[in-house]
Amino acid sequence: MIDLTLVSSRPEDDHFLFQVFTAARPGAGAAWGLAPAKAEDLLRVQFAAQQAGYRARFPRAEFSIIHRGPVPVGSMIVDRSGDEIHLVDIALLPEFRGQGIGTRLLEVVQTEAEAAGLPVGLSVAKDNRALNLYGRLGFCRMADDGVYLKMEWRTRNGPPRSGQGLSCGGRQDSRR
Repeated sequence: MIDLTLVSSRPEDDHFLFQVFTAARPGAGAAWGLAPAKAEDLLRVQFAAQQAGYRARFPRAEFSIIHRGPVPVGSMIVDRSGDEIHLVDIALLPEFRGQGIGTRLLEVVQTEAEAAGLPVGLSVAKDNRALNLYGRLGFCRMADDGVYLKMEWRTRNGPPRSGQGLSCGGRQDSRR
């Protein structure tokens, strides 16, 4: 069993959260043709805008730092204020990816959703490698805007929702 805990993030965690944010954008400065200091400045602006946007759009969301044992390994934002449990964002530092951490966290959210009789919703960039994880865990593609996919997981007995999935790949709840 993976020893994972979620700890509410605080303003003093911004340095770590910025590390997680930049780890998801390797080589961004070089791709933009910017000197390292300028690239970091731009990434800081983007990070601040992302955080402010999440807090404005999801004011009741839980903003957490993911810990594996005593070590912070990533961040997760979950909003439980609507008619679904919405996974706003989940990100792990590169050295902790591929170890089952994301799978375990999503399974916990799915178990919570099942107990509450709610679906789990998320949006993900179409080129994000996490698409494989979401598909493996039974998330269905509900909408495609050309850049992002809206995905949803429902319990076996969950009520149908409008806009039935574009693709589920025939997958059922893989946790059973």
